Amino acid sequence: MSPRVNNAILLVMGLALSVSLGFNVRLLRDRKAHSGSRAASGLAPGAAVSPFSARNVAGGQIETVAFDPERPTALYVFSPECKWCTKNADSIRSLASQRQEKYRFVGLSLSDTAQSGGARLPFPVYAGLGPEVRKAYQLGTIPQMIVVAPGGRVVKTWTGAFVGSVKSEIEQYFEVQLPG
Repeated sequence: MSPRVNNAILLVMGLALSVSLGFNVRLLRDRKAHSGSRAASGLAPGAAVSPFSARNVAGGQIETVAFDPERPTALYVFSPECKWCTKNADSIRSLASQRQEKYRFVGLSLSDTAQSGGARLPFPVYAGLGPEVRKAYQLGTIPQMIVVAPGGRVVKTWTGAFVGSVKSEIEQYFEVQLPG
């Protein structure tokens, strides 16, 4: 083979290797962000959180989101554009319908829409969260579930899709069986 052909082969092989490595790095980063890693969630049990203002997606009004004085509040943080949030849609609807008498469920959309998985969630959803709320609640990795006690203290958090160990932990904590 001529040196020119050898160089072309090496160039194609190098390009293929670079594309493959880039794809694998992206895949690993995506898996880590959505695997249920508790390290990504930020808020630790016992952390104090305060009521905040946000736009109720159903009515469009700015409201104060405070915590129920008699039962824990389960904050479900999502974005309609998130594929993992879409995959969670049936599970979060099922969880809310099974435990609505014991927990108050509130959705926090990180985008301006409330749709998740193509269907409305069966609880109030708020959007337009300001940067101070996102920082205080350490929001960013989605989907995320934060359980807050009546006094405004974090009880438990989960980050990632409701699959594998995250699904098992949520089922055990809420004493439910989730679909899928």
